[in-house]
Amino acid sequence: MPSIDEDIKIGPREAPKKPQAETVRNLTKDRTLLVAQLTAEAPFEPEIVTDLKTIDDIFKRFMPETSVEFKGEDGQSQTEVVKFTSLGGFGPKGIMKQSEFLKSVQQEIDLVDDLIRQLRSNSALQKVLENPDTKEAFLNALGAMIDELPE
Repeated sequence: MPSIDEDIKIGPREAPKKPQAETVRNLTKDRTLLVAQLTAEAPFEPEIVTDLKTIDDIFKRFMPETSVEFKGEDGQSQTEVVKFTSLGGFGPKGIMKQSEFLKSVQQEIDLVDDLIRQLRSNSALQKVLENPDTKEAFLNALGAMIDELPE
């Protein structure tokens, strides 16, 4: 007499009982998996959130933000809170939009870059700097103008 296998369920249909394992699939190339701590502090009790369907839903739910400390040239610390409302907020432009400190640093960088570009394209200045005598006279004149600037 054949034995009844315990792994087979008897009923209108016979189907083998197999242990159910979680399947792992590779993400398609048009998908991105985001795993990150989106809040500064862990919750008192972990919770499973299942109704979030889009990245926007995740940002609205968790409202991620962080405090960032900046040090200026003078050594003074300045703390700013940066809030993230989209993935673009994590990039340099997104963070810079929210930070007055970074905006001022970027303005200084842009000013120096513009000045360098203008000096490199100024042929008269290049001729002055090629000759050591005219270069020294030019630097002395610049020093005198700097001394005249109000503080």
